[in-house]
Amino acid sequence: MTTPQLLNSQEKQKESSISGGHITGKIIDAKSGEALEYASVALKKSAPVKGTLTNVTGLFVINQIPEGDYTLSVEFMGYNKKEFVLSIKGNIDLGTIPLEPSSKILGAATVEGVKSAKNINIEKSRINFDRTAGSATGNILNVLKSQPSVTVDNENNIYIRGNKNILLLIDGRPTTHTSLESIPTGNISHIEIITSPDAKYDSEGSGGIINIVSKTKLFEGKSLLARYSTDIHYCYNGGVDVSLNNGLWTFDMGINSKYDHEQTESNIIRELHSTGQKTWQNIISDKRTNLHSAYSTISYSRGKNQAGITLNGMIPNFHLEQDISGRETETGPETYSRHNSIWFNRKSFSGAGFYKRIFSPGKKELSFDISYSKTKGSRPANYTIDGVYSQRSWGGGSPNIFSFQSDYIKVTDSKIKVESGVKYTKRWNTFEYDFFKLDIPSNEWIKDISLSNDLTHKEQIFALYESFSGKLSDGFAFKAGLRAEYSTSLFRQYSTNDQSESSRLSLFPSVTFRYSLAEKNSLSLAYNRRVTRPAYPQLNPFVNIIDQVTSESGNKNLRQELTDKIEAAHEFSQGKITLNSSIYYSHTRDYIAQTTQITSDGKLMLSYTNIPSYNKV
Repeated sequence: MTTPQLLNSQEKQKESSISGGHITGKIIDAKSGEALEYASVALKKSAPVKGTLTNVTGLFVINQIPEGDYTLSVEFMGYNKKEFVLSIKGNIDLGTIPLEPSSKILGAATVEGVKSAKNINIEKSRINFDRTAGSATGNILNVLKSQPSVTVDNENNIYIRGNKNILLLIDGRPTTHTSLESIPTGNISHIEIITSPDAKYDSEGSGGIINIVSKTKLFEGKSLLARYSTDIHYCYNGGVDVSLNNGLWTFDMGINSKYDHEQTESNIIRELHSTGQKTWQNIISDKRTNLHSAYSTISYSRGKNQAGITLNGMIPNFHLEQDISGRETETGPETYSRHNSIWFNRKSFSGAGFYKRIFSPGKKELSFDISYSKTKGSRPANYTIDGVYSQRSWGGGSPNIFSFQSDYIKVTDSKIKVESGVKYTKRWNTFEYDFFKLDIPSNEWIKDISLSNDLTHKEQIFALYESFSGKLSDGFAFKAGLRAEYSTSLFRQYSTNDQSESSRLSLFPSVTFRYSLAEKNSLSLAYNRRVTRPAYPQLNPFVNIIDQVTSESGNKNLRQELTDKIEAAHEFSQGKITLNSSIYYSHTRDYIAQTTQITSDGKLMLSYTNIPSYNKV
């Protein structure tokens, strides 16, 4: 009689003899102890046999190796090469492999500190999500609020160095999510705050880029992870992740749910200098968030070929209750009151696929990426003015983003890394908004044409780029590139049959230098150009009522703004201690500024206009 345990053991031995052994290990910087991502690991006999690249935590695995003698070569730009002679008769774990830096090459890799929650250089700051205190709440905003370069205001607008024109990416791809609150956090590996993007990145976001990077799986086997977290502010977050990996195929899937209850109170004092009129306003808000999401990823990796597909679905729902009251004197009676009850009901879907061909690990590769993201939502709202339910509205839209990108990387014989690529992006959105007022004598809801509108906004961007990076001498590294974008825009309002179109060719240079003064000090200098294209709410000329004394209207004649930014930084590093200091200057042409005008009835009208230039230090 054969026991189930013996059968299981025999099956494993048979599988091992068929698939061969595997080699695992972890590559780190010998001085800082930080993991090295994208380090090249190649297995050779008289010729290359197999190869791979390390992941974000420096880990690598080479599977299905026949028995025999091999040479394992580990290389990473800017570090001394290391080789091992191995005899494969089964599985080998090489443990931690430290590489000695020969000089620091800027932009060649992104590193993750094993013991640090944050890594900083002149191009970007990297926040390791699981190691931050705010990650327990499942709210990305709580994590970003703790970063010195990031500010989050009362309306959850995000500013990088005082600029809220930021580009949001998920795994380097554009998304229709406009709010970080609606993004599930269970599968987040780290967040990149990119303040000096190079030519490979999209040119949008004069304030910078926030890139949310998902976790990746490496080792063979099965795993199940269940998580739950809460805090004292009525926030609950939980989910389940499943991973299967047989060495060639990897399948990941997960679900996540979140409930958050947030209550805030704010006070605003407005003073019109032209008339001397003052208004004291009090706002009490009660916001409840319900978020449900699911994802699945299938990836394939064998030899020099990698491919994968990722699907994400999300249902974020928000309910906001607001009580707004105003007084004409600080201690006087209320002159008006308003209660807003607003629902944000959304359904989001995104999908992405990629293929990468690694001709020579760490030296030559070609990749293709395609992605699509769509959010369909509605925004019903009820408004009670001075105790009378007299206004209501309904809005709905469906933003879409499609992109295709191809990138080619080659390291020349002179150790210069050349990156080239093309990208096509298309965005389109159809938006409807109906506003109704109650006719009290007839008790009928009448549509207010002046506050209702429907529109379509379409945009296409054709881009190509090329960049070079390497070292000019010992201790002196550089990265320089140029990106060209041709963009077209169409804005159409159906209610007025008004249409405007524009097209523009723009160039976006970027250059970064890094000089190592000594073993512990380095200086960096970076320059880049960014663009902020007006969003459709800024273009829409119809009036949107914010409160009893404030309204907002867009400007369909807005032009894009161009920002040139230069930054200098110093880094001191000794052991586990790293000190960073920087100074930057930016010059913006056709800066999109918010304007305030007083209407004939003494209320405020907010709008937008271009001003010739804006400088910031």
